[in-house]
Amino acid sequence: MIDPDLWSLQTNGFRPEVGCEYRVTHPAIIGTRLLGTGDCTVVAANPGELLAVKFVGAVREGNPACWTISHRLTAEDGGTTLTTCLDGVDVHDQSERVLMRIVSESTARSAYVLEECLANRYRI
Repeated sequence: MIDPDLWSLQTNGFRPEVGCEYRVTHPAIIGTRLLGTGDCTVVAANPGELLAVKFVGAVREGNPACWTISHRLTAEDGGTTLTTCLDGVDVHDQSERVLMRIVSESTARSAYVLEECLANRYRI
């Protein structure tokens, strides 16, 4: 989850180090107040275990979407479980619900691409 090449969002300046500030870009979402960019700061990074990022999504009006997105890897029964948490989502805001769906689908896609890369590398 620390390889931006696996992400479906364009990323500029990411490093998996606490304090790293970077920007993500995605297409503006028609019908929402989201502009298509987010400023991010890595708030926790423990290689092979945890990556947590504070995300502030730019908006046309109102308060920005301010979330913490964390990815945790846990060893389990001879495998690894990836858990992603989105904290701070305003579920009453239609624009944030749309963005939450995009982030969820993007994370699932990244996990799938990672699984395929590992399967090819280790002939699983």
